[in-house]
Amino acid sequence: MVEVRSSTGTFVAQILDFEDKGATWEITFESVGHYQFSPLGASASTDDIKLFEEAIERFDQSHFIEAEPTALERTNVVVAESQREATTWLATNSQFIAERRQLDFSGRVGSNVLVADFRRYMEQQSCWDIEAEFATQYVRNPSSGELIKGHRIVLAEMGFVTYDDKVIRDPSIFDDAWNKERRRKHIIVRLAFIRSLLGLLGHEQVVVYRGLCCDGTPTPPRNGTFVSTSFDFEIAKSCFGETDRAKTGVLYRQSVPVKRLFMTYLETAQMNQHYKEAEAVLFFDARNSVF
Repeated sequence: MVEVRSSTGTFVAQILDFEDKGATWEITFESVGHYQFSPLGASASTDDIKLFEEAIERFDQSHFIEAEPTALERTNVVVAESQREATTWLATNSQFIAERRQLDFSGRVGSNVLVADFRRYMEQQSCWDIEAEFATQYVRNPSSGELIKGHRIVLAEMGFVTYDDKVIRDPSIFDDAWNKERRRKHIIVRLAFIRSLLGLLGHEQVVVYRGLCCDGTPTPPRNGTFVSTSFDFEIAKSCFGETDRAKTGVLYRQSVPVKRLFMTYLETAQMNQHYKEAEAVLFFDARNSVF
């Protein structure tokens, strides 16, 4: 633990080993029970504990933003326009398309050519700075801090997925480069690229997998705006807990429409560096009990 932030009700932990060595996670006070600490570490004073409890009371509160169908209709018009622009760009500027390559959903690493295309497109749209930081944070820990939360709130306002989580802790969440207008543009441009790419290559649906191991009866995924899945069956199987016969293990496979995709390892460099889990990040759908 390298810092305690009572003003936002969080503490900062630094990762000292494994793939994310050197990275930091910002974790909420009320989540502390999910972590283990050395009994030889320093203890908080009574005054500090009081501050921590006050912060939890202040921030451990629900916040709800309904995803309105009318908002989604307006958003879809803008996305469709951006998609037409992306289709034109891909047809005339994409090296991946020019070389008549096809998407390999069976690989653990995406094409460097496509990754480069995506970066050039995002740079042209003045969205690369947001894309690079957002993707890095999502791959490391989407629950760390509030960078991802800001996008989740904007997505709800755009009509994609209802936000049903906790209140904002950091008042600067929408400041400067991360204001709502720029977040909206990043979302629109990113969706346009993925939908255009897959459309040009003849994909209306993609097959994804998900594995889980739990006590008792499995429950549907909670609404965290995003649902992480994999294009690779073996990755899902590794989360199945095959050797733990005391728990319930479940493997899911489903064909989902391209419009549910927000990020994939195919175009996202950060998903091809450490973990290589052939990841596909979907929008949460309350009507879907599997994904």
